[in-house]
Amino acid sequence: MGQPIRVRVPASAPFVLTGTAKVPAKHDGMYSATSKVANPLEEMRKTIMNEYGDCSFCQGEVEETKIEYDYRRRSHLLVINDVPVGVCRQCGEKYFTAHTLKRLDHVFHNVFDRHHEPDRVLEIPAVSF
Repeated sequence: MGQPIRVRVPASAPFVLTGTAKVPAKHDGMYSATSKVANPLEEMRKTIMNEYGDCSFCQGEVEETKIEYDYRRRSHLLVINDVPVGVCRQCGEKYFTAHTLKRLDHVFHNVFDRHHEPDRVLEIPAVSF
């Protein structure tokens, strides 16, 4: 069996992952050039980046889908279509990735601060309670 080593994902990654991987046993004092020492961590990194994990409220399965999202900020309302989001199949809780949140913010600023034309304009009734 190999020796354990510590591996750290570069700070440029969207998260920091620390863990251990098994290094193949030495052969003639050298490690094999074809051995994939970081492969288990790379697979774990791909899994984390592509999945939302289980729901933090009910531990249900979370799957990615696209939704229509109502973005409210500073007395403005922007409806954004086809937003990728993780949705719990059991309780409906929504999970956004950091990348998606940054894109939502960028779209909001494009419309309300940089005065880009939206795809369409909706008329929304408003009432007092």
